[in-house]
Amino acid sequence: SSPVRRRSLEDFMADLEHIRSGPSHEVESRLNEARAFHEHALRSRNARAEREAIAKVESCAQRTTTAASEAGRLLEALKGEVDNLPASAGATEANVRQQSFAGVSERLRTLVYSHYEAQQQFKKDMEAKLRQQFRDANTEAHDAALAAMMDGHQSRPSSVQAVGQPGSSTSPVFALEPLDENTEELEKLARAAQNLRQAFIHVESLV
Repeated sequence: SSPVRRRSLEDFMADLEHIRSGPSHEVESRLNEARAFHEHALRSRNARAEREAIAKVESCAQRTTTAASEAGRLLEALKGEVDNLPASAGATEANVRQQSFAGVSERLRTLVYSHYEAQQQFKKDMEAKLRQQFRDANTEAHDAALAAMMDGHQSRPSSVQAVGQPGSSTSPVFALEPLDENTEELEKLARAAQNLRQAFIHVESLV
């Protein structure tokens, strides 16, 4: 590649600082925010609160991807000033530019990868939680049906029928609802993780 037009080292460093304190810093802030949302969603025992927490996780991941993409775009625009710096700039300036650029790029790469790892782990933990909720709900339904039969309040046929009715709180269909309601949210989390992965790949190519 031919040498690019040389801007001053001060301008170059100012642009790097803008990236570091701007979109890269936002990625770091979103990581701490995401971890708090993950914990809240996993600890929640209320379906509505759980869905709200998952929605916040998704929104946080989207904002992270946007900030990471912006930082990556800005770094890519500066990369030519590192790789194709005119020889007249001198070895000292070239070294300063290279090390400074590498430091900001590597920091961003680490942050985006941490986001991706956290998002993947949260998705696994959330799936495990939902599976456990499903098992617990069906166990409770089975136990309630047995208790009703043992107490003699219902005959065996009516007990079995009650358990199978969608309106019953002990219905297997009812037990499926928490899992079904969160399927779309989990799919969104998977897409968010994939977007973070793509952002990571882009940033990694700059390091």
